[in-house]
Formats: sequence, C-alpha cells, structure tokens
Amino acid sequence: MTQNLKTIKAIPLRIDEAPELVEVRGEVYLPRGAFAELNETRSAAGEPAFANPPRNAAAGSIRQLDPKVAAARPLSIWCYGPARCAD
Repeated sequence: MTQNLKTIKAIPLRIDEAPELVEVRGEVYLPRGAFAELNETRSAAGEPAFANPPRNAAAGSIRQLDPKVAAARPLSIWCYGPARCAD
C-alpha cells in the first residue's frame, strides 16, 4: 500500500527539517469532478464505469497490487491530526 500512496501527488515524498518520526492521519479520496472525468474516460475506452461512490473507487485504487493503477487515477488526500511522535 505504501508504494501506492507514494503515487499521490499531494503527498510529499520528503519533508525537510521534520522530526525523526511523524504520524499523519488522513483519507485518500477522488474529487467528484475527477471521478466524473475518470468514468467518462473509462467509458470511452470501453471499460465499465465505477458504479460506487468516489470514496469506494479511491479505496479500491489504493488496494491495487500494481502502483501504476493508483498512479493513473487522480487521487488526492485529506490529512488531519498530524502529530509529532516521541522518540
């Protein structure tokens, strides 16, 4: 799953001057507009459109075994609860 998360452009791969250990909680999502465009693209390519809500499509994208699948989808992340962890 970590490799799939690294494909999300909203997640920095490096944080300068960060403590040694940082915990950030959040939720990966597909913006509604991007979800609609993704479904249009899939339909045009002869693939089935996602029938479930964008949240389910985002969760399924992250669970894929191939990070290229997650990278091809317009995923984003909403972070909350960043905390500095004790060493």
